[in-house]
Amino acid sequence: MMSLKETINQIFNNNTNYLHAQQILNQARSLKSLSNDLYTDPLRFVYELVQNCDDACQPKSIVRIAIVDHHYLIVGHNGKPFDREDVQSLCDIGCSTKGEDMQKTGYKGLGFKAVFGKSDYILIVSKGEYFRFEANSKVFQWNPKWGINQITWEQINNRKFEFPWQICPIWTEKNEIPESIQKWLLGQSDTVATIIRLKNVEETQNAIRQLTDQSHVFMFLRNIRTVRFSFNSSNETSLNITILRDGSVKVVYDWHFISHWLLCTCNIDVPDNARNDFRLPEKLQNAKQTEIILAAKIDRNDNIGSVKGHNNALFAYLPTKITTYDLPILVNANFLTNASREHIHTDSVWNQFLFSRIPHEMLKWIGTLGKQSKWRDKALDLLPNHIDIKDNLATKYNENCSNAATEVPFVLNTFNKLLKVSEAAIDVTGFSNTDCIGNDLIRDFILRTISPTPRIAQYPFVHNSRRLRKFNILVFDWDKCLDMLNSDDFQMNITTEQDIRFIIYLFNNQHQQQIEARLRKLPFLMDHMGKLRMTKEIFIPSHFNNTDWVETNDIDPYVHDNIMLWLQTEPLIFKWLKSLGVMEKTDEIFINQKIIPRVHNYITLENALPTVKKLFNSFQRGEIHNDLLHKLNKLKLFSLENTLVSADELYFSDEYLPRLSLSNFHLNTTKFLSPIYLNEINNIPNKIKEFFLLLNVQEDIKLIRFSEDQHNEIVSAYRFKQTENLFQYNSLQFQYCLTLPFLDITQTNYDFALYFWQHVIYSINNNQLNEKETLICNQQQLRKIDNLPYWFVRARSCIPTTTKQLLKSTDVFSSDLKLIAGDLLPVFACTTSIPFSAVWQRFFQFKTEFSIQDHIQLLNLLYDRLKNISLDDEYETCIQRVYTSMIKCLSSFDRKYFDQYRPKAPLYLLSTINNEFLPSTNLVLSLNKDIILPNQIPQLKLSTGNSRDSNLICFLDFFNIRQIGINDLTLTSNINAQPSLFLRAKLRDMQVYLFELTNSRNIKNHCIDYDLEIFEVDRLDLYYNETIPVLQIHIHIIDNRLYVTRPWNSNEVMLKLPQILCKQFKLPLNIESDIRQFLLNETIIHSMTMMPSSLKSSIDLLNIDGTRGKFAMIIDRDNEQLFNHLGIINTTSSAELLIKALNAQISPFAGYVYHYTHLENAASILRDHAIKSRNNLSSNNFKDSAAKDVIQKTRIEVKDYARFYFRPLTPTQYCNENLGLPNLSNQYGNQPMCPIPIIFRIDLAAILSIKDIQWKVSLGNMASPQTEFDNTLNIVKRFDFQGVFFDICTDRGKYSSQQEFLIKSQLNFDQLKEENITIIFQDENARYSLERMILYDYPSNIDTTFFYGFNSRIIIRNSTDIDNAIDVYINDSDSSRVYGRLILQLSGQNENRTIQGILNASFQRGNILTVYTNQQFSFINNINDTQYAIFYEYENQVWLIHTNSPQVHFISPT
Repeated sequence: MMSLKETINQIFNNNTNYLHAQQILNQARSLKSLSNDLYTDPLRFVYELVQNCDDACQPKSIVRIAIVDHHYLIVGHNGKPFDREDVQSLCDIGCSTKGEDMQKTGYKGLGFKAVFGKSDYILIVSKGEYFRFEANSKVFQWNPKWGINQITWEQINNRKFEFPWQICPIWTEKNEIPESIQKWLLGQSDTVATIIRLKNVEETQNAIRQLTDQSHVFMFLRNIRTVRFSFNSSNETSLNITILRDGSVKVVYDWHFISHWLLCTCNIDVPDNARNDFRLPEKLQNAKQTEIILAAKIDRNDNIGSVKGHNNALFAYLPTKITTYDLPILVNANFLTNASREHIHTDSVWNQFLFSRIPHEMLKWIGTLGKQSKWRDKALDLLPNHIDIKDNLATKYNENCSNAATEVPFVLNTFNKLLKVSEAAIDVTGFSNTDCIGNDLIRDFILRTISPTPRIAQYPFVHNSRRLRKFNILVFDWDKCLDMLNSDDFQMNITTEQDIRFIIYLFNNQHQQQIEARLRKLPFLMDHMGKLRMTKEIFIPSHFNNTDWVETNDIDPYVHDNIMLWLQTEPLIFKWLKSLGVMEKTDEIFINQKIIPRVHNYITLENALPTVKKLFNSFQRGEIHNDLLHKLNKLKLFSLENTLVSADELYFSDEYLPRLSLSNFHLNTTKFLSPIYLNEINNIPNKIKEFFLLLNVQEDIKLIRFSEDQHNEIVSAYRFKQTENLFQYNSLQFQYCLTLPFLDITQTNYDFALYFWQHVIYSINNNQLNEKETLICNQQQLRKIDNLPYWFVRARSCIPTTTKQLLKSTDVFSSDLKLIAGDLLPVFACTTSIPFSAVWQRFFQFKTEFSIQDHIQLLNLLYDRLKNISLDDEYETCIQRVYTSMIKCLSSFDRKYFDQYRPKAPLYLLSTINNEFLPSTNLVLSLNKDIILPNQIPQLKLSTGNSRDSNLICFLDFFNIRQIGINDLTLTSNINAQPSLFLRAKLRDMQVYLFELTNSRNIKNHCIDYDLEIFEVDRLDLYYNETIPVLQIHIHIIDNRLYVTRPWNSNEVMLKLPQILCKQFKLPLNIESDIRQFLLNETIIHSMTMMPSSLKSSIDLLNIDGTRGKFAMIIDRDNEQLFNHLGIINTTSSAELLIKALNAQISPFAGYVYHYTHLENAASILRDHAIKSRNNLSSNNFKDSAAKDVIQKTRIEVKDYARFYFRPLTPTQYCNENLGLPNLSNQYGNQPMCPIPIIFRIDLAAILSIKDIQWKVSLGNMASPQTEFDNTLNIVKRFDFQGVFFDICTDRGKYSSQQEFLIKSQLNFDQLKEENITIIFQDENARYSLERMILYDYPSNIDTTFFYGFNSRIIIRNSTDIDNAIDVYINDSDSSRVYGRLILQLSGQNENRTIQGILNASFQRGNILTVYTNQQFSFINNINDTQYAIFYEYENQVWLIHTNSPQVHFISPT
């Protein structure tokens, strides 16, 4: 015999000795593909190794699974070592040593190949001997017969060469084994193991840990009972599979309970046709029997549970991945699967045979378990269900589920015998028990009544299981039980002894839910005739006599004598039967059973008196209780008409002394109880009354119940109304059925209705009347509806009113309105609390307020009643109450709907003229307390309260009553009114102050620039209809015309003037005090005049376009008033008109024209003694402050004129003053600026006195091509004299402030006196520079009010720290703006010059030093012969800012 080493070497040589390299490569690639594709699940190859261990081991063996050195997987055991056949099997494909061995699991010869997909190094240990499979071993050598060498072959064939290493075992010496493996094997000489160097250690380790979580997977192995795990450690954890004494299996891992299983091993015969499967291994082809093992999971409470999800895979001794069939148990068998155990062959007749047997074996197992007391009640939980999957295997399984149920006896009866389903019956009641009715009587009933006759066993009754019912097992249920108990055959056959046993059984089991629910419906108590009765149908024998009740045909059953004798010995059962309704027959029982069920028709004329007498006597003796009498409320009694009427429909006649007598109303006598009972019954009347009260005879008006079958028109109508749309319900029932007696009479008898409702309000709990009725639909659905009284008052005319009408409650006014409506409108006539109770109002839903139509109707009714009689105080008060109510009503309406409700016919209202009623359209009313209208004017007469009502205006508007206010009074047409020039000027100058004020207080949506005409008069009288004098006042405004009496600043005028101005300017009233102070305080006027406003920064002042057309009508109107006031006539010259009209504006700027220019230009003007037109200027010296695009668009002829404004502080000055507004370059092509602005103010009269001077005025800015200009009287008359001095924040001020004065060619200063010209500077530095540049004799001053001071500017400041030091910097008002450069030029011989600052550059050219900076600098001017000039350079333009030299021009240093 060859040794293992020789075997290994021989196989290696055989499997590497190929003739051609391509042959060996083909084999290698086939093996590689097989190994990689065999198993995708990392667990599957571990299963294969464990299965190989199980096949090699003896029973109860131990397997060890370890991860070593984070690289190697070891699966080892102490079973059979490898021999030649085993090694040959490993190296063959599809050849297994297990093919004929029934005790071995494997047979395909492919399982081991799975490891080659997970590793390229596999070591086999076989009790001290070793061999390996290694992909990259150097043992593999190129055979020269295959070619020159491997590299050349690969190049020629363009492919990589591989050896089939998977079938080439390599003998391995111990010293070639990795050290970590040697350590693990130390001391384990008998070990047989497969050791794999893993490609993915983490994946395999996680898969093995998963094994420990699903440890039942080892349960079906034949030999292995313990698995030990270790992970890179010497510590091991054990998984133990233990078979307990009862045959169940427990799985324990690491001493923790994992799962518990019931197992059943079934050896089944194999039919010949099942072996006709070519895929069957040889060992199964010859098998006469095969094994199926069933396993059911048991929880910790010993209940059998289903196995679900991935845990219910089919087993072939190890788990497959087949979970398709979702069986509730685990099934282990020799299933035919594919090589990877991932799919089962559904077309295999062998597998179909196995699946067909599973239901049979399950049912046999259930029968076996059922005989064990522990599992008897739980075994049926294993009953097989059909599988929803559609394939051949499922079909076989489902077919045999049905067949097995009829073929296999698995149901255990009460005598511990197994029955087939067709032989068994379930007794739901339990009455077949031997201690109850027993088996025979019930079985006989079943055989007798069920068709076709079932073939049930002699003792067919089995445990009640819902699982069994799906097999169509016969069921003896409660319905069949009742049929049996009531059947004649059963009643004939049951004996008193069996009935006693039945009674005892029910007594002992009375608290079982099913019995307790049916006890009162079961006929189980035998009567004297031998018939079973329900407890409510049978009596205990007594001395009761029916003749006392005029009854002669008594057939009531009594308990059987034998049963009664037995019951005397069983007091507890006797008491229990009584509690179920078995009792002695008494008067009370007679009433309950004989009278109450037919109470509506029990009474006849013959038994009427005897029955009532018997009832009264029983009541008198205390034999019947009050509740029982209440149930007799439908018992018929005699009425006054001797007719029979239900007790609850009767009222006590006066003979019974009812609490509330109704005899005065002559009501229907059939409604009252006859006094005959007082005569027939010998007793105290009060006792008799008490008896009838218990029968529900009424002595008061209170809530009562109506019956559903009551034949009453109101009840019938109510029922119909509440149910008319509920056709879908078969059953409708009212729950509370509340009503009031005599409701029907309130519809026809006014006096009774008044009495009735008065009593109801003061004596009945109104909460009940407001509760909803419940309508029960089909005995389960509840619907809330109105109760009967609630419905009645709305549906029927039953409410008494002050107009003596009976109306529906919703048509009636609340009694709270009685003071207003009296008896004119239908008000609730009953006396009630004021205000009317909210709870009662909820019930009646009276109208609680008058509509507009109601008020109009009231006023018309009052007029009709009073028009022909004298008016007294009471009616006048009533009228005023109606007015008050109507004012309140109208205030809640939108006035736009008044026309819809306003009456078309004249409505007469009370007037102040002799208390006469006059049409409302003829009446007026003054709402102003200061206006007292004369008596001859017809006015609406109002009470003090109504006249002060804040909503009175709604009333007046509705009735078209003219409201007389100040604006409704007029001035006389011949009033002598003159324009108030001074007040106009005040308001004009106040504008800038108001703009600043509103901005600081965040006041929006004002109209400070409101066009207001102002006039003064000596006296102001207001007239009604221009004929009737009404009021003398001191101030009055009509539209935009304001009239004041002279003087305008009198206390009388000033009292209201600020208020009127606030209103006209849409300012809040808290501005009044500011306006008053401004009007009266001169200092404020001067300090605020034309001050710059922060508001202006947000106003578009840059658009200088615009025409006079927008303001033409206003300007012409103002000028006409002005010219009339000034006495201008046709002979007045243009110059005279211009001067007079300007001076009339009372402005400090009036009487002059203004020329605004830069410092260097001012010096040129003084040198030339003239202000020249643009076309006459020398371009070399002129510094242009204008916007480039504006000048380019200006008409050519305009440039022939020297241009002046009539005021400073124009929009142009706002844009270019100092360094100008920021960011104008994009809009105008350059940045307009006037760094050092100087203003020439020149006397206008002096200019106009120059002989032959050619002057013109413009009607707007000359930059606009539409602007007209000339000196004709027509043009001057259209000049806006009033608007020229307006604040430029107003639209008119923005336009009119830009009107210009133009002089042809130039204005020659030599033609004027020195005092006619004033030079105005912004600061002292500007004056200093101009005085150093040129000497002049004209008056000058520094006045900041002529300048905005808003834009950025260059500051020249004498230092306070160093003598003669000058600081120069830009006052930056806009941090985002980019500025130009500051330049300092010094000339002189002194070389000790001190210049400080952030300097960019400096140049010395001759004796001139030039210094540049972007920010600031300072220098010391302490040398008398040093001359300096400060310039600002921006956009290639250099501007002189400050100098001490007479001859200044910038000298470039380069």
